[in-house]
Amino acid sequence: MCRLKDRRVTFKAPTYFCTKEESRDLHLVRSHYVSAALDVEEDANHVLIDCRSAAGYHRSHIFGAINIGTIEQLLDFYIQHSSYADKHPEDAAKVIVFYSEYPRENARYLASCLHALDLMIHEYDASKLVFTNIVVLMDAFSVFQAKHPRKCKEYVETYI
Repeated sequence: MCRLKDRRVTFKAPTYFCTKEESRDLHLVRSHYVSAALDVEEDANHVLIDCRSAAGYHRSHIFGAINIGTIEQLLDFYIQHSSYADKHPEDAAKVIVFYSEYPRENARYLASCLHALDLMIHEYDASKLVFTNIVVLMDAFSVFQAKHPRKCKEYVETYI
C-alpha cells in the first residue's frame, strides 16, 4: 500500500510474490543474457540492482550495479529515477535487472515491490508506468560470478 503522509511517500511492501505466470511484467532471465547485455558498448539500456546486503555488495558485485537491499532504498531509487524518466521518456525503456544470492527471495521480492509501487503511483494505468521492463536474474550471484568472473568487481584488500 502506498500513501502520501506528511509530504513523504510511505510504502508497505506487498507480501505477494509475483510469478512469471501471474505477471507478464516480471520475468526471470539467465546469466548469459545479462552477460551478453554487459558486452554491448552502450550499457545505457539497463540498470543492474544488487539486492544483497551492503557487505556482500562491497565484497563483489557485477560491474555497474547499484546496491538496493531494502524497501527504503528502493523508494529512493524510484523517486530519483521516475522524476528523471519524466524528463527523459526514452530512458523509461531501460531494463531493470534485479539479482541476489537467492533470486527467488530478495531480488524477486524487491522487483515485485518496484512494479507494485509503479502501478499504485500511476493508478493502475499501464500506459503511464515508468518501469516497464523489470527482470530478475534467475541464477544466484555466485553462479553468475563463477560463469562470468570478468564481469564482476571484487574487493581486494591491500595492506600498506
